Amino acid sequence: MSTYVLVRNPNDRSFTFDRRVSIIEATGQRREALDSYWAYANLSRIVVGDRVFLYSALPEQGIIGSGTIAATKPVPSGGDFIPILWSAMLDSEDRLTLTKLRSEGIWLGWFPRQSGVTAKDADRLEQVWREHLKSLRRKEPNAKSRNPVRVPAEKLLVEKYEVSSWSNGTALRAESKMCAAYKDYLELLGHTVERWTIPVGDTTLYTDLFDVTQKRLYEAKASTGRDAVRMAIGQLLDYQRFLSRSDVEELCLLLPDRPSDDLLALLQSIDVGCVYPTGDGCYTEV
Repeated sequence: MSTYVLVRNPNDRSFTFDRRVSIIEATGQRREALDSYWAYANLSRIVVGDRVFLYSALPEQGIIGSGTIAATKPVPSGGDFIPILWSAMLDSEDRLTLTKLRSEGIWLGWFPRQSGVTAKDADRLEQVWREHLKSLRRKEPNAKSRNPVRVPAEKLLVEKYEVSSWSNGTALRAESKMCAAYKDYLELLGHTVERWTIPVGDTTLYTDLFDVTQKRLYEAKASTGRDAVRMAIGQLLDYQRFLSRSDVEELCLLLPDRPSDDLLALLQSIDVGCVYPTGDGCYTEV
């Protein structure tokens, strides 16, 4: 099997924050994540099972992911894009840095000019990468000492997920579209909109929208049903435990429609707001 290096340009908006987070979450739970948006310089030479590393260019400069080629046939969207089965994906702060690679004697003659170039020193790179991942796992018991941080709220992607508690089968995650639309709306009003990442033990929680201007944290749900609303309340209260009152002053649900009067009464009783679209590009807050 061969080893290749893919390039991630931090300025390339196709590899969004949410897309990367979904892979980080999956691989952090020791699950593999399939992703089908990576270009190769020469598709004729690759085979299923070939090893790949993801190199992040400036300003990060370092290895942030690893996986294997899942298929050699390009995806239907066209171009030289093939699916990768990721086994590890890291936050930028946990990357295997360029400085570390050099200190380990890994010559960057393989420094990627384009995605899909052959990695030189592949065996040594593999060894150093495995040692790096082990060192990160050894740090996990101290993860609680890490503080929540705000991150850019890039455009959310539509994805599918299981919500068996209030829907049958696989439901379209429409709340990602809702978040993107509401983020655009708030920014038109001059607000700054971000998200929170909250390290908790050996995992990380990722909130929906955070209105920095109003210090308001939003949780979006694609249903106004009781189970969905109660789930959103629970998520907000869970996030709130780790965020200071000076950072987050208000909690609010982003819903597709006005919920029932009984659910509105529930929200009001615990001082949680509710926002939903009016259909004319504006939103109503109750």
